[in-house]
Amino acid sequence: MGDAARRRGRHAGLEVVADAVLWAVDHHRREVQLGFSTVQAIWANRLAPGLADRYLAWTGYEAQQTDEPEDPARPHNLWEPVPGDHGAHGRFDARARSFSLQFWLTRHRRGIALAAAAVLGLVMGFRTKDRVCGPSRARRAARPGEPRAVSRARASGPRRARPGRAARGG
Repeated sequence: MGDAARRRGRHAGLEVVADAVLWAVDHHRREVQLGFSTVQAIWANRLAPGLADRYLAWTGYEAQQTDEPEDPARPHNLWEPVPGDHGAHGRFDARARSFSLQFWLTRHRRGIALAAAAVLGLVMGFRTKDRVCGPSRARRAARPGEPRAVSRARASGPRRARPGRAARGG
């Protein structure tokens, strides 16, 4: 391990993680996903777990190393805590995100589902209305200079038998 460590990609800031933990406790949730990379990893593991493992085995270690050499005099906390108060923030904070869209979607999923259902209902309602009632007058109205639209029954003339069926008498 001659190179210094780095975080792979961007990550949620500590405050976002703390908010997610409190929200999960308050809402009795076992899991909360905070970022797209989390969702991506979960779905990759569901769809092709062996492939995801091989990919991480091939790229995971090197992706977490920088080209900078590790400081051999740097204190470590392997056997005992490092003296002093180092706080919760460190050198990776510049890359931390203060907002997680995935967490926002998780918190508001009921409202999003209701809005999506309402939009879908409106779309289906308008499609059904056109099928049952016919197209609206605005769409039926003729353009200036064109003859007025005629209904299908009058435009087709006398009723003809469909091909392959006998004509009805009457």
